[in-house]
Amino acid sequence: MNIVFDAEFVRRLGADLDTHVIGAVEEAAAILPELSSAQPALGAEMTRAASASNAAAVAEAAESMAAVADRLREIRGAVVACAAAWEATDADNSDAFGRE
Repeated sequence: MNIVFDAEFVRRLGADLDTHVIGAVEEAAAILPELSSAQPALGAEMTRAASASNAAAVAEAAESMAAVADRLREIRGAVVACAAAWEATDADNSDAFGRE
């Protein structure tokens, strides 16, 4: 049985995760403060309770987005580490069994 592991492909997955997914999460998080700044424009149409609720929701969303970005960075690191570990194991096995 031959197992083919494309470490470079896995590394690209990590890079794509960083570029496309984490970048999108951070971009969305950057928009959140604009939602809070829109409150005064609503003026009298927004009650104090609604305003407080909106502010709390925006703050919670910002915190959640930061947590998601952090977890995704951890996943990216694990993906890259997996590729490195697989290559190291493959090299060790090649040395041990005399294969290239």
